[in-house]
Amino acid sequence: VIAVLAFVLSLYASQTFTRPIRQISDAMTSFDGNDFTHTIQIHTDTELDKIGHAYNEMLKNIEEFQNEVKNQQKELRISEMNTLISQINPHFLYNTLDSIVWMIEGERYEDAVFMITQLAKLFRISLSKGHTIIRVRDELQHAQSYMNIQMTRYKNQFSVVFDVDPSLYEYCTVKLSLQPLLENAINYGVRGMEDCGEIRVSGKMDNGMLILSVTDNGIGIPPDEIDDLLTDTGRVHKKGSGVGLVNVNNRIQILFGKEYGLKIESELDEGTTVSICMPAELFREERQKYFEKGRQIHEHETDRKVEK
Repeated sequence: VIAVLAFVLSLYASQTFTRPIRQISDAMTSFDGNDFTHTIQIHTDTELDKIGHAYNEMLKNIEEFQNEVKNQQKELRISEMNTLISQINPHFLYNTLDSIVWMIEGERYEDAVFMITQLAKLFRISLSKGHTIIRVRDELQHAQSYMNIQMTRYKNQFSVVFDVDPSLYEYCTVKLSLQPLLENAINYGVRGMEDCGEIRVSGKMDNGMLILSVTDNGIGIPPDEIDDLLTDTGRVHKKGSGVGLVNVNNRIQILFGKEYGLKIESELDEGTTVSICMPAELFREERQKYFEKGRQIHEHETDRKVEK
């Protein structure tokens, strides 16, 4: 009886001491770098309490540090986004105003009035109360105003067709994403063609992805140059803004992640299609605020970097 009693008491004492140790060990082993809710709560009136408290403090410090890093990354992304957007506006505004002055000097007053009206519509959407994410409908209106201005400048040397299903109008897109693609289609595709050039703006949904495309029937792009168009920021641009495709691709990836961006398909003497690939998200004020804070859909990728 004494032996059995001693064994039971020994087992109880052992478990009483080892249970909090296992609790601490399990908590440390299960921590994946993201879940900060699994804190340790033990009350043994021993040194183990101090270890548990130190572990909880460590979790709190890691979480605060991670949030601080995320906030810094958000501010960096927002700053980069504003810089990229600022590269587009001054160039286009300068060219448009220069054309208006030229029209007025040539007494083409009706054309000048039309250009000014379209410019006002364009900049109303460009401002968009400072937002980066807007509706597809507004981006298409912006693109239409831009093409109206360009067709007036170039005396209808080319045509443009908008073929986007109205069911896509209420989805999210990145502001000023179509304009640089249209600019490139004009300058490198259809401008100067002997036959009438045609530019087509289309949209579709594919496996949860929203795709807006700009297609021209121009001269095409040499295969060895396509990859550089989205990566080489040092290219010397003879026409256009000099920031176009690289700019749009970077802006999309800053907001949505590396798995999104631009896709280029081209054949010499046949034409070029540049597609904007984004996640299909219906436009809501909450979603707009979500993106304005610089958060990315691939947030888990950022978490892994912070953990490392």
